[in-house]
Amino acid sequence: MTKSGAAEKCKTHGRYTVRCLDKNGKEKWSSVIHNIICTEGKNLVLDVVFTPFGSVGRPLSHRMGLVSATGYTAIAAEDTVAGIGTTNGWDEATGLQLPDSDRRPVIWLAAAAGFKETATSSFAITASGTVKGIFMVLGDSALGQTGDTDGALWSVGLFGDGNKTVVNGDYIEGAYAVQL
Repeated sequence: MTKSGAAEKCKTHGRYTVRCLDKNGKEKWSSVIHNIICTEGKNLVLDVVFTPFGSVGRPLSHRMGLVSATGYTAIAAEDTVAGIGTTNGWDEATGLQLPDSDRRPVIWLAAAAGFKETATSSFAITASGTVKGIFMVLGDSALGQTGDTDGALWSVGLFGDGNKTVVNGDYIEGAYAVQL
């Protein structure tokens, strides 16, 4: 496994702000408490956010897509689903894989110890081309149609050792894990 060189600095933090007021509403004291986020709470957040349609009342699916090497300039934390192929500086690799209806959705395993991982999402390659990386969209109501702008872009990453060439008959599997 190689690293893409892109680093994410997101960490889970919380804090309480507590005040004591006297009977007239005048503040007697206040305190800010920086706390820990408990594993049980992390697991709940991971299960709610990363559980696909039909579970925990979520009507939407999650999907992965491939980043095209063609037209690539950069990835950024500000990238959005609507910006894929327009303002993001990168495009989804289209025309390389089977029709959208033949792709499998992202399937999530139950969270444990503040960590959640997926089974694989698959791409059956039907043409030659070059891919640069992979991305994930959460809450896609169109069930993973290429070019869809529903949902939220959760992450995008590049292959750390350069672009990858694919040909008809190849098969790409992507898996993702997240930890809070």
